[in-house]
Amino acid sequence: TLEEQTPTSFTLSYVSTPLTLEHYPYAFRFLMTVKLDGPRLIRSYRIMNLSGEDMPFQFGDHAAYQAKFGQAVMHLGKQNLFYYPRRNDAFVGSPISFPYQEDWLIAKENFRRCDTILLEHPSKELSLSTGYGYRLTYHFSSPYIAIWSPSESADFLCVEPWWGMAPYEDRPESILDWKDINLGGKESVFEESSSFEKE
Repeated sequence: TLEEQTPTSFTLSYVSTPLTLEHYPYAFRFLMTVKLDGPRLIRSYRIMNLSGEDMPFQFGDHAAYQAKFGQAVMHLGKQNLFYYPRRNDAFVGSPISFPYQEDWLIAKENFRRCDTILLEHPSKELSLSTGYGYRLTYHFSSPYIAIWSPSESADFLCVEPWWGMAPYEDRPESILDWKDINLGGKESVFEESSSFEKE
């Protein structure tokens, strides 16, 4: 539901319903604000716990930008990165060393082999030279960053902050025991952004 709109921002809300409570037994209100601040796109999230008890949750952003595969480059910086390989619709339980370093030339082949590439939170900002003369810098504070593109014909790359992990091998049955689960009190606030510049 659209809650508020200005010339440079909008806020959407999603509130729990009887149907959501059948599958996720916590009452909540979720607000997302998207704001354009010069060359920076800011996305902020407020998760309000209406259930009267600690509320376990996880969520992720789902932003995608146009990229020219075979020419786009992800600038990783000098750091030791780890990622979670994916098998049988689930990520493995322990991360392994990421095979790409510093400047990674993005190709569709990367995603045929790995599907979604799930990185443990890098210690430095990532940036993407799109191949169209623009560079995006991602300002994320999430424990995971997912990178993927869905098909041979898709001309966009998703780089997503995840506060919580998608299904992984040997994940406990109880949501309270999942990796990096968030326990919300009355309200939890998160923010991330992307900056744009010409190259």
